[in-house]
Amino acid sequence: MGLTVFRYRRRTVLAIIAIVLLLLITLWRTAEWAERIGLENLHERAQHDLSLFVAHLQGELARYQSLPTLLATEEVLAGVFQNPDHNVNLVNRHLKTINDIVDAADIYLMDATGLTVAASNWNTSRPFVGRNFGFRPYFQEAMQGQLGRYYALGTTSKERGYYFAYPIRRKGYTLGAVVVKISLDVIESAWGDDGNAFIVTDPDGVIFITTRSEWKFNTLKALPRERIARIKASRRYGDTDLPPLPVVTQRPFADQARILRLREPIQGASAKTRQVTYLMQGRAMLDAGWKVHVLSNLAPVRKQVFNATLLAGFVFALLVLTTLFVRLRQQNAVALRRARDQLEQRVKERTADLSESNKRLRREIVERNRAEEDLRQTQDELIQAAKLAGIGQMSAGINHELNQPLSAIRSYADNARALMDRNRQDEAQWNLVQIAELTERMAQIIKQLKLFARKTSEQTTPVSLQGSIDAALSLLATRIHREQARVIRDLPIQDCLVLGDAVRLEQVFVNLIVNALDSMSNSEYRELSIKTVIHDNAQVTVSLRDTGPGIPESHLSRIFDPFFTTKEAGQGLGLGLSISYRIIDGWGGVLKAVNHPEGGAIFYLDLPLVPIQEEADVLTEEAAASHG
Repeated sequence: MGLTVFRYRRRTVLAIIAIVLLLLITLWRTAEWAERIGLENLHERAQHDLSLFVAHLQGELARYQSLPTLLATEEVLAGVFQNPDHNVNLVNRHLKTINDIVDAADIYLMDATGLTVAASNWNTSRPFVGRNFGFRPYFQEAMQGQLGRYYALGTTSKERGYYFAYPIRRKGYTLGAVVVKISLDVIESAWGDDGNAFIVTDPDGVIFITTRSEWKFNTLKALPRERIARIKASRRYGDTDLPPLPVVTQRPFADQARILRLREPIQGASAKTRQVTYLMQGRAMLDAGWKVHVLSNLAPVRKQVFNATLLAGFVFALLVLTTLFVRLRQQNAVALRRARDQLEQRVKERTADLSESNKRLRREIVERNRAEEDLRQTQDELIQAAKLAGIGQMSAGINHELNQPLSAIRSYADNARALMDRNRQDEAQWNLVQIAELTERMAQIIKQLKLFARKTSEQTTPVSLQGSIDAALSLLATRIHREQARVIRDLPIQDCLVLGDAVRLEQVFVNLIVNALDSMSNSEYRELSIKTVIHDNAQVTVSLRDTGPGIPESHLSRIFDPFFTTKEAGQGLGLGLSISYRIIDGWGGVLKAVNHPEGGAIFYLDLPLVPIQEEADVLTEEAAASHG
């Protein structure tokens, strides 16, 4: 038994060692393959980017290459050398105009000795006029009858530039040269990114164009002292030290390509550096005598290697785990079958319990729906009762409104009969007209009472806010007049539409106005102010302020509770404000009350407005109905 256990453990250890070795070999080969593929892809993409950059650089130079040749044919420039009385200021302005049009750095005119006699920058702080640039190779090439080309750091402007020069010849004599200086700074800013860095070197290996500012005027490798002395003597790069790039290591990769590791400063840490690896490849620009290089950061390749290695490790682990899973599955098939049988039995028992619970839940839902329906019906009946109670409270005013026209009708009828007996038809006709007008007035009063007393539907529709306020004031006009209350309306000219029910909204305003009149019953000065404010065409606030004694602080939190009232017995049930609060809340609005600092109470009613397009549709339908 002990020997068997030993052999089993030995096989297990050997299997683990073999798996680990196989994993290491797989990861190493995967990393090697991923790095090779990544470098090849990066090399191909960089070659494409290099071709685009070279083409763009050649295009920028080609834009200005023929410009000095063209300018050399202008007589206005040659006249400076042929006529001593020639207006040089006119030539300066002419050169500036051309310089602004072609967007060059500078354009200037040199005589046969190299002295600048006219320039586009004659009126700047560092003009070229009066300075001798005869030592520049581009001038010497132009005086030999050739198109001069040269790149250097300006001795006067201290700005890098590429120079084109061409001789001005008349009658076989070389009078001078015209020079066009262009700036290639835009190339650096347009092509720089985090992945690729472009550099342009002269025949000595000095970097004079680069998308990385810290590499400017560095060299690809350390130059001998003699060559540095020659470069400084030419004043091509001024007093620059020309240090070499901080190369840590390098190795060849392919033809015209190598892998460099450079030391670079870390942004935000002045004394700290980091090492960054690049794939560097170059291409010569024979016309300009330059060599263009592209340095591609190997960070994406390293990331690809890491991802590929991680994926290989994951796949390897997945294969190992799958093998172990299959073996364990075979070993545990019996146990799983036994557990499944037990689970099925438990599921059956649990299903029976759930079925019984579902039956109880359905019964509870039916009872809840029935209770909600009863509550909704009770609420509607309560609202209707409150309206009828309101009509009862307004009965005195209604009697006055109806008795007055009835008495007038009786008088007009008696007068009309007497006038007809006397054959005074015109005067009798006038009495009949007055009777008809009084009858119409009574019909309007009864119509408003019928509308206010009718039951409402559950559906919400766009309702006129001003119309509801006007209807409520009309219903309570008699009481307002009797109590000598003053009503101040501050409503917008344009009507506002809110989503609700016309009858219920009218009832809300009736309740609020009645509440205000009740609170002012013992006040010497009775004034009710109704104001409407619209917020961002999305919400409207209606405020109703009275001049009563206000609401006691202890009652502010309870005034919207059902059956809460401070009135004497028989004067109200305390349902008006509670019903109004629930109506407004059901429409997504807010009803609240506060005390004004100067006295009296203010009720604020916030309601959402109907969207503008829907409001326009409603107004269009109402207009069509009125004309139909």
